[in-house]
Amino acid sequence: MGRYLPRELRVKLYNDVVALRRGGLTYKGIIEEIYRRYGVRLSKSHISYWIRGAHNPYNGRRIPSLELLEPSEELAYVIGAKVGDGYVSKKSRVRKGYNEVMIGLRLS
Repeated sequence: MGRYLPRELRVKLYNDVVALRRGGLTYKGIIEEIYRRYGVRLSKSHISYWIRGAHNPYNGRRIPSLELLEPSEELAYVIGAKVGDGYVSKKSRVRKGYNEVMIGLRLS
């Protein structure tokens, strides 16, 4: 699949894949049905990961969801800082599972 699909679409695909498999469809049948419904071709290994529970779109932290981008005072501040006189930096050496990010304002 290359790039990540939007979370909402991945959740729909996941739910359909699980339901189709419970309905007795083979992997090839699931691939064809998902492609027919959504125009997305999933790999056999991807379906296997979902069915076995190795991967799950409900717990993806790295892919932003639209729910996280609700308008808020904090989001407005971050956007204003980035496009205005602000800066955002990220340490190049990070610990696994933890990213140290700094948001600040430059004095003109």
